[in-house]
Amino acid sequence: MSRVLKTGSNQITCAYAAHCANVAAGRAWAKGVDVVKYKSQIDKITAHSAGRVLRTVDYLSGTNGIADKAGMGYGNYIMILHENNYVTLYAHLETVYVREGQTVNQGDIIGFMGNTGNSFGAHLHFEVRKYKNNPAGNLHDLSYFEWLDPTEYLDASLPSCGKESGGIFSAEPAVKNDCVNGVKTGAKIILSDVTVYGSESGSSIGKRSGVYFVWSDEARNNRVRMTNSAARVGVKGQVSFWTSVTDIQAACGNGSGKETASTPSLSENNKETNSPAPVKESVYTVKTGDSLWAIAAKLLGSGSRYKEIKSLNGLKDDVIYAGQILKMPE
Repeated sequence: MSRVLKTGSNQITCAYAAHCANVAAGRAWAKGVDVVKYKSQIDKITAHSAGRVLRTVDYLSGTNGIADKAGMGYGNYIMILHENNYVTLYAHLETVYVREGQTVNQGDIIGFMGNTGNSFGAHLHFEVRKYKNNPAGNLHDLSYFEWLDPTEYLDASLPSCGKESGGIFSAEPAVKNDCVNGVKTGAKIILSDVTVYGSESGSSIGKRSGVYFVWSDEARNNRVRMTNSAARVGVKGQVSFWTSVTDIQAACGNGSGKETASTPSLSENNKETNSPAPVKESVYTVKTGDSLWAIAAKLLGSGSRYKEIKSLNGLKDDVIYAGQILKMPE
C-alpha cells in the first residue's frame, strides 16, 4: 500500500528520470514523481512519515497554471520535516488540512489531491529532499538541499528515520551559554527579552531573545556588538546590534554556562561592577520537534493560544528553532 495515498495503490504517471530530464532541458524546476491512485485516480493525501509541518500554501483555487506568491508552480502544497533533516513535499493539492508547526504521524490525512499550480490533471507531485542543515529561510534554495529519487520511498521508510510516532526527532544537546569565553569574539550567549541598540550610543531599537554571538570583543559605553550567526562574526558590513554588558552578565548568571576564574569575566574586561540579575520572567526554551501550537497546548492549556506567544515575542511567522527562548503569557 501507498504511504502517501489514503485508500489506494500508487500509479506513477511521471517518473523521477523524466522530471530530471525536464529540469536538465530547462522545462521544469523540481525533481520528484507524479502519482495518482491506481484506477480511480484521486485520493486523500497522507503524511509519509512522522514529522512537523514546515510549510503550507493553501490559498490557490483549482485554476491550473497559477503560481503562488513566491512564484512557485507547486500550487497548494505541504512540506513536512522529518528526522535527520529529510523533508517530504506534496504538491498540486486541492485542499490542505494541516497548518505550519503542526506535528503529524505517519498516515495522518494532510490534504486532498488536486490540479492547482503548474499541473495538467489531478495528481500528487511528491518529493523527498535531504537538507544539509535544519531547514530555514528560503526552503527552495538549491544550495540548501539535494533531491532524492522518491520512487523507492512511496511505500517504504525514509533513510535512517526512527519510530513513526512519538519521539520523532533526534534529541539535540541543550544550547549553553559560552560564558567561559567572556566577551571574546565569537562567544555564544542566550538572550531573553534583552534590550538591543542600533549603535554603541544610540537609543533602543527593540528587544531580542535567542542564541547570538559576540561580534567584537571591543566594548563601548558598556555595550557589546552581537550578531545572530557565528559565520558572520567580524564580517564587515554585517547587520548586527549592540546590547549592554550588564545584560550579558545576567544571561551568563542565569544560563547554563558558567564563568571560570581562569578567564576574565565581562565585568573585569570592561571594568564594570556586577549588577543584580533581573527578575526572572516566565520563559520557555524551545526543544527539537516543538511547534508554537504544541507549546501553547502544553503550557497554556489550549493550542489556539499560540498567537499570544507569537505576539509577545514579536514573531512574524510560526517558525521556531531548538534553543530559542520564548516569553510565555501568564
